[in-house]
Amino acid sequence: MTYTSVFSEYQSFLSELSSKNIESNYGLGYLSYALNSSDPFIFNSAVCFMIIVFTYVMSLIPFGKNWTRSSSYVDKFWAVAPSFFAAVYVVYLNSSTNDLFGSRTFYVSLLIIVWGARLTFHLYRRGFYALDYEDYRYTHLRTKINNPIIWELLNLFFISIFQVILNVSLTFPVNLLYASDKTSPSALTVLDFLFFIYLSIVVIAEAVSDQQQWDYQTEKHLYLKKKKSSSSSQPIKIEPKYEVGFNHTGLFRYSRHPNFFCDQLFWLSVAIYSIVIGKWSLPSASYDYIIGSLVMIYIFVRSTNLTERLSASKYPKYAEYQKKTSKVIPWFSEKVSYKFD
Repeated sequence: MTYTSVFSEYQSFLSELSSKNIESNYGLGYLSYALNSSDPFIFNSAVCFMIIVFTYVMSLIPFGKNWTRSSSYVDKFWAVAPSFFAAVYVVYLNSSTNDLFGSRTFYVSLLIIVWGARLTFHLYRRGFYALDYEDYRYTHLRTKINNPIIWELLNLFFISIFQVILNVSLTFPVNLLYASDKTSPSALTVLDFLFFIYLSIVVIAEAVSDQQQWDYQTEKHLYLKKKKSSSSSQPIKIEPKYEVGFNHTGLFRYSRHPNFFCDQLFWLSVAIYSIVIGKWSLPSASYDYIIGSLVMIYIFVRSTNLTERLSASKYPKYAEYQKKTSKVIPWFSEKVSYKFD
């Protein structure tokens, strides 16, 4: 174990493999060796490979009432996998220390697990875990990509391989905390606890924004259902708040995507904190542990742009909302008009 960089971790493991007399068995021998590694970083990487295979194979099999394929199996792991990877570091550290609750690995991993548990619940109630569920962005991409070969390549390399690797890379920085707690343990300071409190606030803010979105969409659909079933003799009261079609109140008055902002801030904060701690105890530690959070921000930017285009084409008032409200970073904004011609 080198801990100095992501690259050196894999380089060290490959060198170790070449020095061992391991039967390949179509790669299963190497996978088994990685799963039995004393390095949690390598163990998590092996699990990552297994998730890639699982999500891709499942995306090829039709399920559900309509007997259709879905490429959203990656999304089903998006909240669960980081929690698992973080928990692995805690388990490994617990086997080599008598002060688990005095470690930075424990508290950051705990917050990642809380982040994952909350997001898992949110995705569950939205139906993400139904076998035939597929994210609307993938459905939209299917309509734009008519060549089945190109779609299958996209499904394999971007959706299954790239996104799962990105998912595990978000927890790479925890490896630095694990290394620090294992090789150069030091007492937690006030600054550490302030960071834990700050990270908790970010998780709470993301939970609030998701709940506000859930409440708005639930109430909107109930309103539209009542409106559809009402008669001219017994009309319901028109609610401009729901007629506009999208949430623009609460945290969504200050950012069009406050949940996206909190998600990116959470992982970027974890990476920066871990690198600072890692550099303190391991001066040779590399900055490449931040790559996961930076790539995620880039993907979020591209994904948010797609979401914005779809929303603007669906809701006439969304253009006004775009002009008056910050896209991602929360900022003061003007109130969106409810008036309809």
